[in-house]
Amino acid sequence: MKTAEKPAAGKELNKRKILQGLAPAVSLLWLAWSFRLTELTFVSTKVIFFMMAGSGSITILVILLVRQRRKIRLWSASMILYFLIGTAMLYSIFAHINYYGPHTDIKTVSLPMLERGTKNIRHSSCRDTPYGVVVYNDIKREIRFKCEDKELSAKARMIALQVEKGPLGYYIYTKKDLIY
Repeated sequence: MKTAEKPAAGKELNKRKILQGLAPAVSLLWLAWSFRLTELTFVSTKVIFFMMAGSGSITILVILLVRQRRKIRLWSASMILYFLIGTAMLYSIFAHINYYGPHTDIKTVSLPMLERGTKNIRHSSCRDTPYGVVVYNDIKREIRFKCEDKELSAKARMIALQVEKGPLGYYIYTKKDLIY
């Protein structure tokens, strides 16, 4: 005797759980990559903070409007998760567009080093990564160099940067050289 086959509800539930776990992981990895791109961009910390807070808030508003029929507590764990995912995704889109989009106003500038030193950077093969601090367009930025340049960076007085204006109006640097 054959029994009627039921749709596999468990499989659909498993796919949903996988997506719920995968979405935050992917968005956080993308956000980490975006922070690396932000290190190469001359943008104010205030702008970054307001963009991240704004993008997360927009995500929350969209979720509330879409799911207005269901009861959702504003400070529930899922809303915090939506805020984090929305922040990561929308901010990452901004960072990637500005960095990888078409550039204009390409120029080379020589900037004096305000301070120099070494930092122990995680996930780096170099124990003490040399860096120099410069100011461009009233924005202070730490420029990191290769470990092999440690002695050269101690002697250098200026940093030559090739800066390019991204499509969103923020300058990025694509090449860096030490000037003695």
